[in-house]
Amino acid sequence: MFGHCVSVYFADALEKHAGAIQECGGNVNNGLADVTGKLDRLPASKKAEIEADIASLLRQGSWLGDG
Repeated sequence: MFGHCVSVYFADALEKHAGAIQECGGNVNNGLADVTGKLDRLPASKKAEIEADIASLLRQGSWLGDG
């Protein structure tokens, strides 16, 4: 279920960068850390673009942690 939650929450970024994520060997089914941990295998500019898109989605959903 964890991988599914990640794939839904970060769908915009994951779909936008699906080719690059596949190229570097990231697997959302293993969690977001697996994806972000493998971004170093990409050119720095692409890594930064993906990280920025993920960070943007995190900021948009920051209400999830407010209790």
